[in-house]
Amino acid sequence: MAVPLSECTTLEQHSIVQFLWAKGMESKHIHKEMLPITGEKCLSRQAVYNWVQKFSEGRTHIEDEHCVGRPTEIATEENVQRVEDLIRADRRVTIDTIATSIGCSHGMAYLKKHDKLGFHKVSMRGMMGATHADLTT
Repeated sequence: MAVPLSECTTLEQHSIVQFLWAKGMESKHIHKEMLPITGEKCLSRQAVYNWVQKFSEGRTHIEDEHCVGRPTEIATEENVQRVEDLIRADRRVTIDTIATSIGCSHGMAYLKKHDKLGFHKVSMRGMMGATHADLTT
């Protein structure tokens, strides 16, 4: 009977996939074999399939390759300050204007404005039933 592994890293699971693939198992059987042992932290069927595909194509190492993405200098405090300065200079500045001025994506500019700085769009529609006294306090 298999004993569940309480802590099985993805790297260890990659090596299990490589071992079972080398024994000649198909990816769907590899996943079924791993599931009771690794439990909730088991790789998905698609991940197992992808690793079997990589090993079939000649890959020998089990580490994930370094992902290429947007450089981390976009998320600096200096850029967050630049976004805040833009908003304070013109409270109607658009997300696209912010993105263009700091050189990042629309989504990244939105996250900086809303999540990092806490600025949100205020609409008068939500205040239609409010009295003048409500708006001034």
